[in-house]
Amino acid sequence: MKLRTKIAVSFNDGITGQSNAIVDGVLNSSHQMLRFGFESNFGFEYLKDGDVRITQNNFSITKQDVDVLYELVKTEIPSGLTYTETTLYIYYLGMRVKMAATFGISVDDIEIIID
Repeated sequence: MKLRTKIAVSFNDGITGQSNAIVDGVLNSSHQMLRFGFESNFGFEYLKDGDVRITQNNFSITKQDVDVLYELVKTEIPSGLTYTETTLYIYYLGMRVKMAATFGISVDDIEIIID
């Protein structure tokens, strides 16, 4: 599973300066701190051309934000997924919000690809 922008976005590629490309977003890890109120931390990376890393980083989200986000996206979860696929899909719905903010585009300009 991954995210992909439907439109080319601009970013600093660190080598040649500003680039413009379709970008994939991939979650690499997740960690829930259950003892501390279900705060979650996610490791992710953005890729161009399918495998050229633009950046990798982490972001955290609180339990309250997780609950609000779930209410916003729960109708977008496809039926027929296993529990783990559903959980991963929800994580990607959340990452889609972050990715849209990062690149200054709408969440509608980002698709979730189940591969």
